[in-house]
Amino acid sequence: MAVTGYAEDLEAIDRYVRGFTPNSRPALTLAAKDLKDSWIRWYDGLSFLEKNGSKEKWLEGRERRRAFNVAMGNPEDPSGVTSEDVFPSGPPGSTAGGAIYSGSQATSSLSPYIKWGLILGGLGVGYLYISPFLNAPQKGRR
Repeated sequence: MAVTGYAEDLEAIDRYVRGFTPNSRPALTLAAKDLKDSWIRWYDGLSFLEKNGSKEKWLEGRERRRAFNVAMGNPEDPSGVTSEDVFPSGPPGSTAGGAIYSGSQATSSLSPYIKWGLILGGLGVGYLYISPFLNAPQKGRR
């Protein structure tokens, strides 16, 4: 289960690489088969934290996918420019650049005043809920 954009991106690359079989079109080349096997060993060995919070692992996964594409003979763009070259800190729709995205739109960031208002309001409601129990007489005690 992906928690961050790093994990979502790595899961997408994993599905992409594992989707190629010797019977698929385009056919899996020998060099690509070796890279696929290497990918599977590498990806299966990643911990939860490495998948979800490690930009270094995300960058390594991206480079492995790029090498796999070259071995398959299908670079991402005939001009040689990839989305990673255009978006070096991560493509839109991922958290690679450090911002949290939902689809292609960034989540709204609340002002600090609103955040503190929500926190204090929640604490106030919680206190009002439990306050009758704090002053209630206990059975057997005077």
